[in-house]
Amino acid sequence: MSSRFLSIKLALLLLFVGVILVAPGFRCKCIKSAEEKQAATPLTLTYWGVWHSPQDLQDIIALYKAKHPNITIQYKKLRMEEYEEALLQAWADDQGPDIFSVPNTWVVRYQNRMTPMPNKIVMLYEVQQKALGIKNETVTELRQTPIPSLAELRAKYVDVVSGDVIRDSKVWGLPYAVDTLSLYYNRQLMNSANIPQPPGNWEEFVAMVQQLTFVNKDNAILQAGAAIGTGSNIERSSDILSLLMLQNGSSIVSGNTVTFASGGKDRGGELTSPGLQAIAFYTDFANPLKAVYTWNGDMPVSFEAFVGEKAAFFFGYAYHMPLIRARAPKLDFGVVPVPQVNEQRPVNIANYWVEAVPHRSAHPQEAWDFILFATDIKQASVYSKKTGKPSGLRALIDGQKNDEVLRPFSSSVLTAQSWYKGKGAVQMEEVMAELLDTVVAQSQHIEEGKTVADIIPKLAADAAAKIGATW
Repeated sequence: MSSRFLSIKLALLLLFVGVILVAPGFRCKCIKSAEEKQAATPLTLTYWGVWHSPQDLQDIIALYKAKHPNITIQYKKLRMEEYEEALLQAWADDQGPDIFSVPNTWVVRYQNRMTPMPNKIVMLYEVQQKALGIKNETVTELRQTPIPSLAELRAKYVDVVSGDVIRDSKVWGLPYAVDTLSLYYNRQLMNSANIPQPPGNWEEFVAMVQQLTFVNKDNAILQAGAAIGTGSNIERSSDILSLLMLQNGSSIVSGNTVTFASGGKDRGGELTSPGLQAIAFYTDFANPLKAVYTWNGDMPVSFEAFVGEKAAFFFGYAYHMPLIRARAPKLDFGVVPVPQVNEQRPVNIANYWVEAVPHRSAHPQEAWDFILFATDIKQASVYSKKTGKPSGLRALIDGQKNDEVLRPFSSSVLTAQSWYKGKGAVQMEEVMAELLDTVVAQSQHIEEGKTVADIIPKLAADAAAKIGATW
């Protein structure tokens, strides 16, 4: 066989291979280094949460997988009542998720079980480039994920987020959204009482509650103006009380000391500290001897009272909205920011979850890479629109103020606060609810010559001591 013939065959073979390489559908994934080979190894990230539905996250997960085809994310939704026990048991068995959701008030509690955001993340990406200047081909390359500095993170998120997630100069988690306590109101009940607008401050709130409350001759409540006053049958009663304390000027805590119970009575018999005053104001709504009496321990849980049209006002979060619509699809209701003590300097309460990486994750770099991707502005915007929860990213707030659903919550995000509740945040809520119920109970059996102001300081001090013991 002549060398000329061999040359022709070789040329034809090379031409054939070239055609295949640029043919439609051909994908060339050329991994060039050992580091790229390791980064391309298929892996699965397990992800546990409570409030995210799989549908809430499916678009974000799909977008991430398009960038990192070798990474599969499996999300598991658990019930709140089983969540903490399931986490602790999984960790005890040296298992558990690679990513988990945690309430903002639990960050300190779980800090020793979490892996902070790393200083450097290197990930493998698939990118498109021209092959022979004709056809796109898929190649891989290693890239560093941009890691925000602490200053950049503080500038990016509202204040409450950086205050909660930055501990010991490290970032322990990031949120999809930041929910804020707001005031739900029943339009029909307000119309019937000839009230045109919901309240903007607490003086207006008190006046409207009195107009909206109906009590029979036995002091049984036929219609509550608002679900407020007790602890155990008010959803998020500790948040409402904390809101009142903060708005009234109480710091609640100072350093490692619970301070809301400081102070006592003055010579005129009035409570002297803003924390104690807030407790008195809150519990007056459940005191039959007060003009603002509108609630008691015999009422159903506040959420049930509102959807059952037994209460005109209900303090709730954005996550309550779909629950209300599901339970009472015909209920005509609206939502506004909570009343303020000082409308010129509003104070609000935040309640949200952050996405974090457990210290036992086998893939902490990939887990944190997903969190950074999922909580970035594009994905956070998608999440907010799908879930109706406001973003904690400053760049999205103005746009969300124009959204009818998000407006009441997003307008409060910039002034939202939280406070360190100790390592037993759940126990703190129970202690606060017990405090409120005890004040209400004892206020109805006060010795002659004494007032509610005589019993609140001691009960508040006992509650503060119990909360402080969890630190």
